[in-house]
Amino acid sequence: MKTKDLVLFLMAAGIYCLGLVQTIDPDLWWHLKTGERILGHGVPKVDPFSYSMSGNLWVAHEWLSEVILFLIFKAGGLPALMISFAVFGVIIFGFVYRTCSGRPYMAAVLTFLAFAASRYLWGARPQVFNIAMLAVFLWLIQSIRLKLLDRKWLYALIPLTTLWTNLHSGYLMGIVVMLTVWLGDLIQVFVLRFEEGALDKRALLHFTAVIPVSVLAAIVNPAGRAILGYPFETLTSKVMQANILEWQTPTFHHWNYWPFLVIMILGVFAFMIAPPRKNVSNFLLYAGAMATGLFARRHIPFFAIVSIPVVSGALTAAFAPAPGMSVFSLDRFKVFRFVINPVLALLIAAGVLCWTDLRLKKNAAVISRNYPVQAVSFIRDRGLMGKRVFNEYVWGGFLIWNDIPVFIDGRADLYGDKFFRNYLATRDVRKNLREVEAVFDRFRVDYLLLRPDSALAAICRVHRKWQEVYRDKVSCVCVRRVPTTPPDARLKQ
Repeated sequence: MKTKDLVLFLMAAGIYCLGLVQTIDPDLWWHLKTGERILGHGVPKVDPFSYSMSGNLWVAHEWLSEVILFLIFKAGGLPALMISFAVFGVIIFGFVYRTCSGRPYMAAVLTFLAFAASRYLWGARPQVFNIAMLAVFLWLIQSIRLKLLDRKWLYALIPLTTLWTNLHSGYLMGIVVMLTVWLGDLIQVFVLRFEEGALDKRALLHFTAVIPVSVLAAIVNPAGRAILGYPFETLTSKVMQANILEWQTPTFHHWNYWPFLVIMILGVFAFMIAPPRKNVSNFLLYAGAMATGLFARRHIPFFAIVSIPVVSGALTAAFAPAPGMSVFSLDRFKVFRFVINPVLALLIAAGVLCWTDLRLKKNAAVISRNYPVQAVSFIRDRGLMGKRVFNEYVWGGFLIWNDIPVFIDGRADLYGDKFFRNYLATRDVRKNLREVEAVFDRFRVDYLLLRPDSALAAICRVHRKWQEVYRDKVSCVCVRRVPTTPPDARLKQ
C-alpha cells in the first residue's frame, strides 16, 4: 500500500467521522414529513402542517432533497441518514480534492481543513446538497479552465442547474459562480491579455450562451418562475438574520469557527508568497466567498469549497520543487508499503467502525435531550393531538413529524417577518400579559409546549387561566382551564 493511498484513506476516514453527525437538526423532522407527503400526495403548494398558516401559499423549494431524505430514512431509519450523509461528505469533498493542486499530500490536508470548517452545518439536511452542487460546479469549471476537460462540458451546467434548483433554492450560488468566472476570465483574457489558467476566447463565447440558458433552466421546477425571486426573500429577511443562529456572523471566540479563520489566514499567506499571477476569477471567487462567510455562518462551507482550490494553487506555485529535484518518499522502503501502511489502514478502519457504533448508539439519547419526546407521548395519551398548541420554534419540526399541527416551525419564509416578530414577543413575554392572552385567544390556543425554564412557562404556572399538567427536564405542557371559542383568524404577513 503506497503512502499516498494511506493519506487519502486517512483523509476520507477523518471526513467520515466528523460528518457522522447525530440527527438533532430541528428542520430535519419537517423535511422528512414533507418527503413522505410528496411521495403520497405530490409537491404541496400550500401549507399542510400548521394551523396558523394553514392554506397559505408555500414554496417547497427543497422538494427533491426531502424525497431523498425520506427514502433514505424509510430504508434504514435515522442510522441510515447519519451514515449516508457522512459518506456523502467523503464524496463531496472528493470533488474538492480533485479540484486542488498539490495532490496528494497538501491537497488532502487542505481538503480535510475545508470539511472541518464546514462541519458546523453538516448533517442530514437539504443544505448539504447545496454544498455538493457547488463542489461539482467548481470542479467542472476549473477542469475546463485548466484544459483537463473540453469546453463543451460547459453545457453540462445547464441540466445541473435544473437539478440544483429542485434540490434547493441555493442554486443561485451556481449562477453567481458562473457569472464571477465569466467576468473574471473576460477581464483576464481581453484586458490583461493573459490566458493561462482561464477560459480561452472560444470557451468564453460558449459560456456567454450557457449562463442565460442556465437561468432559464432554473424555472423547470414545481414552483416555476417563483423560484427566481425566492432566494432573495430569505437573504433579505431581517428577523431571520437577527434571530436564527445560522444567519448571524461567526464569532471566532468559539473553536467551531477556527478552521474558517485558519483558511482565511492561509489564503493571505498564499497570496503573499506565491509568484505573481493574474488569475482574476480566482481572486474574485476567494474574496466574494470570504465576504459571504463573514456575513453569515451558513455560508462558511461555501467559502471553504471555493477557497481551498485557490489556496492550494497559490501554495503549490510558491513551493514547487526545482526542476530535477528528487522528492523523498517512504515508499522506497518495503517495510512501509507492505507492513506499516497496511497495518495503519486496518487500525484506521477499525477506529471508524467503533466510532460509527458509538455515535449510532447515542443518537436516541441525544434526541431525548433536545426534543420533547416524553411530552409528545403525554400529549398523545391526554388526547391533545388535535388541539392547538403554542410551541417552541425549534420544536415545530419535531411536532410536525409526530402529526401535531403547529403554531410555528423552521419554515421561517412561510411565516414571514411580521408573524415571526409577534411570535418571539409572545414567547419571550415582551408584551404585557393582556397582549399575550390576545394572541392565544386570536389563534384559539388550547395548550402550550414550552421549555420549563422559560419566562412564559413560569407565568402560566401561576396564571388563573392556565394549568401546568406535565413537566420534565426538557419541556412542560400547560393547558387552558377554560376553553376559548372566538372566531378563527390568522396573522397576516
